[in-house]
Amino acid sequence: MVIDLPFVELVELRNKYAAIIRGNREEITANWMKITRKKFQDLEGVIDFDDLTETSCGYLERLESFVSRGSENYNLAEDPSFKSYLDNRIEHYVKNGMPAYVPPAYFLALKEVMSDFLNRYFQTDLPLLLSVLEMNTILLEPLATISCKAFVEYQEEMIKQQAKAIAELSTPVIQLWDGILALPLIGTIDSARVKQIMENLLNQIVKTKSSQVVIDITGVPIVDTGVASRLMRTVEAARLLGAECILTGISPVIALTLVTLGINLGNIQTRATLKNGLESALNNLNMLITSGSKGETK
Repeated sequence: MVIDLPFVELVELRNKYAAIIRGNREEITANWMKITRKKFQDLEGVIDFDDLTETSCGYLERLESFVSRGSENYNLAEDPSFKSYLDNRIEHYVKNGMPAYVPPAYFLALKEVMSDFLNRYFQTDLPLLLSVLEMNTILLEPLATISCKAFVEYQEEMIKQQAKAIAELSTPVIQLWDGILALPLIGTIDSARVKQIMENLLNQIVKTKSSQVVIDITGVPIVDTGVASRLMRTVEAARLLGAECILTGISPVIALTLVTLGINLGNIQTRATLKNGLESALNNLNMLITSGSKGETK
């Protein structure tokens, strides 16, 4: 804390600061929004300014509450009420597409508005004006950096969640029958994706208590030593949970590649198509697909 005033005078100054917010909240909010709208008039379709106005009232309410406590702490980000509200609002605006450069400018606009009010109220006492302006800077300026950092962190977390959802969609585990799962693979299988494949498959094996897994690689363009090794690890992991894997969809090109590279798939069952793989899985369970009197499959 760098404001050079006795503690009692600091408490009094904080109370005056809080009183200014309390007595002028509507005008402060209106001026704050006026500056923000002007700065980001090109984002009228992106930012809901009515919603942002309500958010601003919430910030002012918590700012007033924090300042009026008379503490020597001036770090708003350490106040549980303010921090919780800040995190909630930033998460909301990240999800609604607000650009990351908006929050810093938004809080600096509040600093500008508060400076105008403080100049108006303390214009006859220069030393006190300098002290309260310094207090205003210490309270509000760090919010530009803090909000930007929090905003970027939420954006990164949301991107990770979206990437995870996309990865799960690209590695679906389908229950074809009681005790039988299918894992149709499409695209390149790298180390990051094989981890997702293994997690999804093993979870489904446990969840469905399946003992047969048909892994179809019809949509995998290239199978080299790396891909083969990853598939083997997936098969071994499934086997540890009591499930046997059947590999289907090996194309002539992939078969030739495997032979040329000397890749041994070990004791993994292989079948030409997903249909053949399902038939083998049913046979392993001593089950058959038959047609009923009306052509229904049983």
